[in-house]
Amino acid sequence: MGIVGYIYIFAFLSWLVFEGFLIFKDFRRDQKHAKDNGTLKWLTFCIALAFLGGFSFINYAKQYHIDNAYFVYLGVFTICLGIFIRGWAVHTLGRSFQRVIITNKDQNTITVGPFKYLRHPSYLGLFLSVIGIVGFWGNYAGILFTAIALLCGI
Repeated sequence: MGIVGYIYIFAFLSWLVFEGFLIFKDFRRDQKHAKDNGTLKWLTFCIALAFLGGFSFINYAKQYHIDNAYFVYLGVFTICLGIFIRGWAVHTLGRSFQRVIITNKDQNTITVGPFKYLRHPSYLGLFLSVIGIVGFWGNYAGILFTAIALLCGI
C-alpha cells in the first residue's frame, strides 16, 4: 500500500471520528422538543444504502472498474474537501448545529461562512465525503449508485 492508501485510511477514519463526534453531540443534547419528521432516519438509511451499494459494486461489478490513478487521488481529495466543508458548517453554527434541519419561529437565516454560498453546506460536505470514500476505488457504477442513494436522502 502506497502513501495515498495510508492517506485514504487516515481520511476515512477522520471522517468516521468526526461523524461519531456529531452523533455523540446530538445524543447529549435535549431532543424533547425536536421534530424532524423522520428525516434523520431516512438520511441514515440512505447513507447506509449508499455505502452498501457502492461497496457492493466495487466487489461484484468489476466490469465497471476504471483502473486509473486519478480516481485514487480524486477520492482522497473529495473526502478531505467534504470533511472541510462539513466542519466549516459545524464550526459556523457552533452550538446551534444539529445533524437534521429543525427550524423554529425565532431563528434567523445564517448568511456567514459557508452559508453565504450554500443553504445546506453540511449536507454537501457529507455528500462529498461519502462519494470520495466510494470513489477512491474507481468503480463508476458504485459512484453513481452512491450518488443516487445520497441524493434521495438529502
